[in-house]
Amino acid sequence: MNDWDLISFVKSSDKRLRILSLLKNSVFTPSDISTNLSIPISHVSSTLSELIENKIVICLTPERRKTKLFKITDKGLKVLSKIDEITGGNIVDE
Repeated sequence: MNDWDLISFVKSSDKRLRILSLLKNSVFTPSDISTNLSIPISHVSSTLSELIENKIVICLTPERRKTKLFKITDKGLKVLSKIDEITGGNIVDE
């Protein structure tokens, strides 16, 4: 995907956008993401898989079965920055 495709991909899903926005500030487990954003863990897991597939998020502990840690990649930060620019700083509706 080119940058505009990635921006469209992220922007088309509130869950993707909210998860990326959260990961912008720290490293989180799926459970932490679920709790912080009030999104069911199953949705968090599937969304993280999509974001990993597109190299927007990376798992820092892929060998662990439980308590995996996730962070946003430089590519993900670039996408979020562009979305922030497009939306005038209103990335997600809280």
